[in-house]
Amino acid sequence: MSLAESLLRPAAGIFVFCVGAYYVSQLAEENGLKQVAKRLLPTDDPFIKIDSLANGTFNHIAVVQTSKTCYLLRCPKLRNSHPSYFERIRLVTNLASKEGFGPRLHNASPADQALLLEYIPSISWPPYAENPKPYIETMKTLRSFHETMKKYLEPEERKDYLPFSFILDNAQQQKHTHALPRQFATATRRIQWIFKQIEPWLIKHGTICHGDLHKGNVLPSKDQNSFEIKFIDFDTAMVGHPYFDVAKFTSTFEKDIQQTLFCTYLGREPTTEEQQHYRWMLLIVLMTMATSWFTKALEAKCDPSEKMTKEQMEVLLDAGGPIPQAASPHVKPYDRQLLALGSLKNFLENTTEPL
Repeated sequence: MSLAESLLRPAAGIFVFCVGAYYVSQLAEENGLKQVAKRLLPTDDPFIKIDSLANGTFNHIAVVQTSKTCYLLRCPKLRNSHPSYFERIRLVTNLASKEGFGPRLHNASPADQALLLEYIPSISWPPYAENPKPYIETMKTLRSFHETMKKYLEPEERKDYLPFSFILDNAQQQKHTHALPRQFATATRRIQWIFKQIEPWLIKHGTICHGDLHKGNVLPSKDQNSFEIKFIDFDTAMVGHPYFDVAKFTSTFEKDIQQTLFCTYLGREPTTEEQQHYRWMLLIVLMTMATSWFTKALEAKCDPSEKMTKEQMEVLLDAGGPIPQAASPHVKPYDRQLLALGSLKNFLENTTEPL
């Protein structure tokens, strides 16, 4: 399968927010990671120890120390059932490495769906107000990544685009469950309208996107003079709107910082069209989150009393007040539904019905 084929025809459940295609079995964290690391290491570089670096929703990221050097291990908590899933990740990770946007890929294990990467010492992210430089450099590097990755796409008709395919495909799949509030269908219509406005632009300018760009997936180097940026965790990479990566990374900032970072990404002030696309992407980030949390809540195996009914969710959305805050960590289906409702409500309040 070519890169273009794997990216343009995404497997079900490929997106980071969708969990439906994962096996139930899970690696025992410490011993499992150690054994995976040992299988991937060069035979002449003995294992010493492994330390967890990050604990994301679906992946373990750990530092593996050997007698000669250190490596970065990316290993899924739950392996994906679709055969093309890991090949997609390996392909994009390798290309990002080749082009200088990601750590060097040393080894890969399809059986474990694990990657052994170059270890890059990185800083902890400072608050933007204290030091905006790593944020600025991330936007500059992201623009270069998007432009560079275009050359790996074949000139063919594209039908599936991040993030629209994720939201609309999941909406279609959930229709038969009758478990989502009616307001979700309203939001879906608005997403479809936005997609129709954007599709001609996407056909010309769509590129390979990271898909889940947040600070945990960006490594700023310790060299504070240059802040060289590397991206990791390409599980969600597919062809899409490049501004979605910008919106995902900037969605939690105040509006003035969002605008500064978007201008930095472009290298200039945006046109009216570019500004509108960025605004739409910021709103669509909300819908990807709503879709994600609804999916997780629906797939949870629990007593029905631990979830809200469709009617209860509709009442909360119709009430007009703020959605109650979800408890943390967000492991209970009820709390996941609250998170979904909060994102859905925010999207609906900031969009209107298409004419």
